[in-house]
Amino acid sequence: MKKFFLIVFIAPFTALAQNNYHPDLTDSEFIKMISDNIFTSRSAYNNLYKLTKTIGGRLAGSPQMVKAEQWGAKAMQDAGADKVTLQEYYQWKNTEHAVECSGIR
Repeated sequence: MKKFFLIVFIAPFTALAQNNYHPDLTDSEFIKMISDNIFTSRSAYNNLYKLTKTIGGRLAGSPQMVKAEQWGAKAMQDAGADKVTLQEYYQWKNTEHAVECSGIR
């Protein structure tokens, strides 16, 4: 979930900063440009609001998780990402198991 959070909320800032990228900038100047964008743009807060209020809780395997994945891919495309790829993963399904204790020694 941390990786998803970082990608969804940091990628828009780096994409916006890259639109204004100048090859003669030093690393610290480039980082300052990203930082300035974070403080002047409300896109991170808007993204967080949409993710938490519109989609809601995102437990693993829930329909909200799937919605959040689709929303995150669209948000990155809207932010200007060249290529967005959703990776397939194995979704574990819990089956019912029972444990019985017949006595304690």
